[in-house]
Amino acid sequence: MRDARAGDGRADYAPFVVLALLLLPAAQAADFDSLLSADGWEVAGSVDHEVLGAVTLAVKDVSGVRCLRGTARVDASARDMLGVVDDIDGARSWSTAGLSESRVLERRDGHVDYVQVLDVPDWTMAADRFWVLRSRTTTAPDGALVFRWDRFDWRAAWPELAAELAARHPRAVEPDPNFGAWVFRERPVAPAASSAGPAGGQAVDAAGGDAGTELAYYLCTESGSLPAWLQKAAATRTVPAAMADVVRAARRRAH
Repeated sequence: MRDARAGDGRADYAPFVVLALLLLPAAQAADFDSLLSADGWEVAGSVDHEVLGAVTLAVKDVSGVRCLRGTARVDASARDMLGVVDDIDGARSWSTAGLSESRVLERRDGHVDYVQVLDVPDWTMAADRFWVLRSRTTTAPDGALVFRWDRFDWRAAWPELAAELAARHPRAVEPDPNFGAWVFRERPVAPAASSAGPAGGQAVDAAGGDAGTELAYYLCTESGSLPAWLQKAAATRTVPAAMADVVRAARRRAH
């Protein structure tokens, strides 16, 4: 565990990352069709973020789990942002969440197995968290790039890992459920508005909206034991912070 007052630039976000990950054990099977469907989401508010601009936050119950969704229109490319979230081994360098460990176990047959450990600040009086997840990258029918993750029977697939984690992180606990997704959808600029909008303003896409990339982040955890104000704090700080991490790292990759 670590002191949240440490001056590494991550303390501002870390408490709210932790609040979003203090889970109740309840095994669930992720329903990604429902998660990624536009139906059923209820807008919970919006945040004006210095990196992302306007971020819309929404909630929805999927497979009995309350899920959060953050959406924004950003200037980073879909391909660069996908490269960031797929960089599991380098996550400690681009994520401000407070990861003490992040490594790929295997890339095979279109999926990636990986392990991460979250260093929880001492003030929470909570144990560190770890998760062993399986991710897949797909392309949606509309061309959007999707990076999704879920728990799996990792103890059967990686029997030596359980002993390793117990030895290295004896007090860490595994959140259950833990699933979600990143979705990156390019909105190309319409030919007639390649440099400016109809009145010399912002460029627009072919459908009439702002040009750029639609960034969506889905996070599904069980937070029913948390007070409502803590859940709100987790939603309004954790989700935009994670999205901003990806955008910053993608911009660096583009240059």
